[in-house]
Amino acid sequence: MPARPDTPARFALRLAFRFACFYAPLFFLFGNPVYFKALAALFSFELRLVEPDVRSVAFVYTDNGPQMYHLGYRVEVAREFPTPDGFQKGTVTLEGSIRGVIMFLNPVCLFALILAWPRVAFKRRAQALCLGMGLLLVVFSVYVVLFILSKGFFEGSLARTVSGASLSMLEAGGVKVLILLADAAAFLFCVRAHFGTLVGQCRAP
Repeated sequence: MPARPDTPARFALRLAFRFACFYAPLFFLFGNPVYFKALAALFSFELRLVEPDVRSVAFVYTDNGPQMYHLGYRVEVAREFPTPDGFQKGTVTLEGSIRGVIMFLNPVCLFALILAWPRVAFKRRAQALCLGMGLLLVVFSVYVVLFILSKGFFEGSLARTVSGASLSMLEAGGVKVLILLADAAAFLFCVRAHFGTLVGQCRAP
């Protein structure tokens, strides 16, 4: 007996149920301090790679209280300060915090959707998950590194102007757009082979 073709309503209900089943464990997985410690190690490496004058980097993850899901940072950067007698070497200390919610909710939703989508080969899912996480890490890294280092340049300098303008664009919605593009690329990579079959089944009499 041939399998009954999916209707849009039946497919949506099954997808929603599977999504909910995957969402809960993924929420605790990505909300875990271990995940943010791994991100902190990545950001520390990138800060030292982009700015050789970085002397020390420290990140602190807060998972409770008013600063819940915040990634605090303290970065010391060697700088030359203008003085009447020329330039004098010194250290600039950059301190602050970055909201970490965006760094774990987006992977949670993307992973849950990819894992919940029916009739996709395991290899395709794994490739889509790796693609999505890779693209998201690129977006997170660009934003965090720019967010921190832009505050360490002198007022009026070209570096401060360029980095400040770039950061303003990201904070005005650019980060969300880039994250959505990364999510869309991974999701479409996962379901592109199945989408045509799905449409045909839903249109079947």
